[in-house]
Amino acid sequence: MSRKHDGSYEDEEELEDEEEFLEEDAQHWVGVGFAAGILLGAALGAGVAMLFAPDKGSRTRRRISQRMRDLRENAEERLEDAREDAGRTLTRQRRKIRGAVTRTASRARDVVDDVLEAAPLSR
Repeated sequence: MSRKHDGSYEDEEELEDEEEFLEEDAQHWVGVGFAAGILLGAALGAGVAMLFAPDKGSRTRRRISQRMRDLRENAEERLEDAREDAGRTLTRQRRKIRGAVTRTASRARDVVDDVLEAAPLSR
């Protein structure tokens, strides 16, 4: 991103790219936090329910074990989904960065060409 000394952007497209990146990043972390909250709430709820359930100890332990296995599998699936989402986001951001670098390099070449054309040749 190229910013002027006053902090503004030279190019509307760069500003839009950065805003889009920040929005996607915020949405990703909101989703991760929500999923973590759901899993934590489910685990705590299951534990409390099992403690107050009128069952034999062996059956309660078996149910708790099964519930914990289910929660672990669910958490593993969510983690894999989050990894895949992060990979897609990373790929998109790499493309955007490469595009910005290419545009910046092209502009720099144009400026150098303009300067060389405007400068008198000394011999």
